[in-house]
Amino acid sequence: MEGEHVTTSAGTGLVHTAPGHGQDDFAVGTKHNLNILSPVDDGGRFTAEAGERLAGKAVLADGNTEVIAMLNEAKALVFGEDITHRYPYDWRSKKPIIIRATKQWFVDLRPVQHHALKCLDDIQMVPPSGKARLGAMLVGRADWCISRQRVWGVPLPVFYDARGEPVVHSDISKHVQSLIEKHGSDCWWDMSVQDLLPPSFRNNGETYTKGTDTMDVWFDSGVSWKGVLLQRGIDIPADLYLEGSDQHRGWFQSSLLTAMGVESRAPFKSIVTHGFTLDESGQKMSKSLGNTISPSFIVRGGKDKRKDPPYGVDILRLVAASADYTKDISIGTNGFAKVHESVKKFRNTIRFALSNLYDFNPEVDMVKYEDMLEVDKFILHRLYNFVDDATHAYNNFNFSKVYRDLVSFASVELSSVYFDVIKHRLYVEAPANIRRRSSQTALHIIATALAKVIAPLAPHMAEDINNHIPFNLTLSAQQPQSSIFCAGWVKNPVQFNRPDLEAKWAVILEVRQAVNAALEIVRSKKAIGRSEEAHISIVIPGGSQSVHLGTLQSIGSELTDIFMVSSCDLRASTSSEGPSDIPLASHTTANFTVEVRLASKHKCPRCWRKNSERDDIPCSSCSSVIKT
Repeated sequence: MEGEHVTTSAGTGLVHTAPGHGQDDFAVGTKHNLNILSPVDDGGRFTAEAGERLAGKAVLADGNTEVIAMLNEAKALVFGEDITHRYPYDWRSKKPIIIRATKQWFVDLRPVQHHALKCLDDIQMVPPSGKARLGAMLVGRADWCISRQRVWGVPLPVFYDARGEPVVHSDISKHVQSLIEKHGSDCWWDMSVQDLLPPSFRNNGETYTKGTDTMDVWFDSGVSWKGVLLQRGIDIPADLYLEGSDQHRGWFQSSLLTAMGVESRAPFKSIVTHGFTLDESGQKMSKSLGNTISPSFIVRGGKDKRKDPPYGVDILRLVAASADYTKDISIGTNGFAKVHESVKKFRNTIRFALSNLYDFNPEVDMVKYEDMLEVDKFILHRLYNFVDDATHAYNNFNFSKVYRDLVSFASVELSSVYFDVIKHRLYVEAPANIRRRSSQTALHIIATALAKVIAPLAPHMAEDINNHIPFNLTLSAQQPQSSIFCAGWVKNPVQFNRPDLEAKWAVILEVRQAVNAALEIVRSKKAIGRSEEAHISIVIPGGSQSVHLGTLQSIGSELTDIFMVSSCDLRASTSSEGPSDIPLASHTTANFTVEVRLASKHKCPRCWRKNSERDDIPCSSCSSVIKT
């Protein structure tokens, strides 16, 4: 007989066949009409079908010994020795198992198979490869064995008559269902047959015994959509099913098949699968190996708090969010320390924003968008794009992208650029100055948005931020939202989206980067300490035709803030105007040259810029602020 499970790559290509003791053998035996013999009982002992000498003996113990003895007596054994070979073991008990062909209950899946496959097109899968994996398993599954022989579980409500034939009837199912609803599933084992039978089957002259088979646990979990949703008045499909990557074979498949069979629709809109945790060496975490890390250990820390600090729940969540959870991820103290450092930087960013809103009342001080400074409009444009990307990433369960973008936006866009640009006006300008209020307006919008974006990942931090953002408490005695999770998602006006500013500020930031490079040269020579000690000249070839010159001229009054210097001048390379002395340093690009000189005036004792006529008096700008 030919069997597809027999190959020339292993062994001789000739194998014995026992149709009652192996799935491949069973298939071959059924194909060739062989007798399906399985002379092994539930306890792993030979039955009388194996012969008088073997009956009652354990197959994997004295039964094996007796078989060898019988072969020797019959002079049918050519050679015998102990060998090591592959053999199936129970994953939990770590003991060898015996595969038997036994009577079981099956569900014919062919009526729903096609419909289940078709509905996969409308289900969002994360990662997308899950769709092909689940589809392949559905294609290769024509039936489902729903019975198990366990000492625990939900019973199959089947009775057997005196001939051993199953008695399945709707009256029996409904009666047992009502008993289980009232007493729980253990009533099947605790109550008598007479009590379990409906009145129509009692005293009818037949003798019945109750079956001992239990339901496949995948059927139990597979109909959770019924108990968790429909029976509670919540319609299907559920928004999300989340489980490990091994559940395409398990819960995802059983849920889909049962729902298609009963409701003719899928029980979920989306499926997200995750990998499993590994230790820092990449080995699978296991209690038996002793390499597991308890979440409570990460949250609360170890006995030695210096060695094993308490990171808290937010850090634990952010470590999970920062990784590509669709694959196995390594978990260890180094990973938590890295995320903790990133979170500290993020908190410092938020702290700067909140600390500069101490005198900001949104009802009175909020500046209209059209009156805001361009740098503030530009950062709101970047915020708009950031929130849009975060929303899309959340909708696609791409939490690691949200985390990376959060860290990048806070540390690069805000801390390294925007906050540096607006510090002077926040600290030096008059409290109600529109330039200062414009930046405070932007900070208020940014802090509110960041609190909402980080909330799903770090809820405690988000609540902390939310509790320190100034709210309008005077309108109709309305209090601020008690929780960030009651405030709704970020709603940035479409006017924040300004692609025109993106191109313009790309030029400005290019020049700023060159200015920083030139200032660093001067610092390395110890000619200056702070950037406010410098005067910057931007020399641009091409005259009025230069894009760079036109762009910088359009925001000329803001250049000292953008470059963080005391003074700045712009000129074309053909111009005879400008400083005549040799610069301390210069930095040349294809589009312009940056020259650095010492600022010519004295340091203002209030703003520290070198714009004062004497050391002991404020500059003209600070004097105006003081007078007001």
